Amino acid sequence: GVTPGLQPPPQPQPQCADSSASSSSSSSGIESKMGLRLLLVAALLAAVGAFAPAPATGSLARAHAPMRAMAPLHMAKKQKKNAPQRAAREKPEKSKSKGDIIEVEGRVMESLPNANFRVEIAPTGATILCTVSGRIRKNYVRILVGDRVTVEMSPYDLTRGRISFRHNSSN
Repeated sequence: GVTPGLQPPPQPQPQCADSSASSSSSSSGIESKMGLRLLLVAALLAAVGAFAPAPATGSLARAHAPMRAMAPLHMAKKQKKNAPQRAAREKPEKSKSKGDIIEVEGRVMESLPNANFRVEIAPTGATILCTVSGRIRKNYVRILVGDRVTVEMSPYDLTRGRISFRHNSSN
């Protein structure tokens, strides 16, 4: 077990005048100390294990995963084709639920820079600052002063909204 050139550390000797009389008591004392140390180490390891981070998932887990044998090139191409389909099936649902969004109708009162509008909400008459939703922006829908629009509002900030739909100009 010991590599040549390295010596094990010296064992501490009991400091008693009569070593033969206390040898049995000191050995049992050392054994009890070692048992206590082992218990302490086991308790510490258990405590550290309780606070250990959860195992990594997703790309992080793949980055730290052990290396696997390389697949042949023709198999790798098949896996690449099926990878997007698999990802689409395993997609979790969106965390924001539609139940939190408040939808109201209003009329555009003022056009502001950066696709912002001041909209007067129909039921209350309150004026809120609205921006254009991505779908309306993507389809180049023109919003003019006086248009009737549907606004989505968050219950957390009732002074801002998102214009999600422009109604036909015919009333």
